[in-house]
Amino acid sequence: MGIYHFNRGKDELIDLNLNEQQEKVSTFINNQLSANNLAIFIGSGCSTGAIPLMSTTMKKILEENDLVLYYVKIFLDSREIKEFVKYLEARENKITQETERKSIDIIKKIYTMKNLKI
Repeated sequence: MGIYHFNRGKDELIDLNLNEQQEKVSTFINNQLSANNLAIFIGSGCSTGAIPLMSTTMKKILEENDLVLYYVKIFLDSREIKEFVKYLEARENKITQETERKSIDIIKKIYTMKNLKI
């Protein structure tokens, strides 16, 4: 499996072997990080328009490259994503229950204070 580097809508590494791909990416990153005016955008979509979102890029890669899709599926299956989703849902339910419990406690305190006219 190779490396990809999209620049201006074109994969700059196509037709290069793995060593050449690594060298070209390394040189590109070094040049960018040593620039006089370095700007880093943090956040999903902060540069939308100039740079496609990762979801768009990944969708395009997966549609165009069956081998990459194959390895992504293996990775996701090996990570037991279903178990992780169950964990997140259980955690979300626990947080919701805790929030509801705190809300009920606050309502009880307010009700008690009104009855005691504090």
